[in-house]
Amino acid sequence: MQEQRHPSGVLIFRPEGPALDAGHAEALKHAFDTRIGEGKHEFCVDFHAIETMDSTGLAVLIAALRQLDGRGKIRLCSVQPAVRTLLEMTHMT
Repeated sequence: MQEQRHPSGVLIFRPEGPALDAGHAEALKHAFDTRIGEGKHEFCVDFHAIETMDSTGLAVLIAALRQLDGRGKIRLCSVQPAVRTLLEMTHMT
């Protein structure tokens, strides 16, 4: 899991691929928990390396949105087709 701060202040998370699943989602969850706890509220998750995502990965995104409670944004970029389909099916787009 890589983390970078954009000059605009947005935190960019880059989870390692190829799957954001039960075996790999904990790092992203920890990053969100830590940074939201520090008062950060603008995020981008770069999905370029993520080919698939299961319910655990989806739960991490939902939990982070709930923690933000409307006080911030999570943008997703470079979303691969299979992940995009899951996000569309769950109305997360």
